[in-house]
Amino acid sequence: MATHLHDDHLGMADRVRREYGAELVLSHREWDAVQAQTFDRDQSALLDEWGVPPERRPHLPSGQSTVHETRQPDVLVGDGDVLDLGRPVRVLLTPGHSQGGITLVDVEGQHILTGDHVMPHINPGLGLGYVGGGDPVADYFESTERLLDWDGFEVLPGHGFRFARLGQRAKHHISHHLRRSRQVARVHEHDPDASIWATAAQLSWTAGWGGLEGYYLFSALAQTAMHLDFVRDEARSARWLASAY
Repeated sequence: MATHLHDDHLGMADRVRREYGAELVLSHREWDAVQAQTFDRDQSALLDEWGVPPERRPHLPSGQSTVHETRQPDVLVGDGDVLDLGRPVRVLLTPGHSQGGITLVDVEGQHILTGDHVMPHINPGLGLGYVGGGDPVADYFESTERLLDWDGFEVLPGHGFRFARLGQRAKHHISHHLRRSRQVARVHEHDPDASIWATAAQLSWTAGWGGLEGYYLFSALAQTAMHLDFVRDEARSARWLASAY
């Protein structure tokens, strides 16, 4: 069972299957993303698109895929499917952190396995492993709001520790990412032609804009690009930007 495609969740799947006879369960959408991954990508065109100055490019990683190759899953699932794991477990498709991530709901035991979608002490990154477009920010807001229906369940996350009050934590995640969207919206309103680099430089970052290097700088630019795409899609963003989160 893998909630999503990232190496810290899927990377040992083939070995576990080989040594223990386990079955790999993955969502259809996540398997599509795994198959579409491009390894050792040249990201120079992307850096051009983002407007990254030549002198800062050596500070960025060369760009690797978020997942290594794996064999065909034994079971592919979709939203609403029910797995028999000794008792029924419902599958919820919860994209945003990844393209086809799933959350698993044990209704009988009142447990919910959230993978990296909702965690007790860190905010999940968005769009990690998306391929072929999409809107990870809107996907994340919409799928996270779905989880409020399971607020009374004990949460078993992919990192950290089990916890209660799913609704409180889910709302915190939405609010956290909406702060970034709203910052981007203000920059875009003032300067609609600003590059991703110029936009990111005007946002608030924990380490400060000047303190970002390597993967963290690349992530900041990628997150800025995602939030800008979200802001530009008024059909999906208007409700969230005006919400009370």
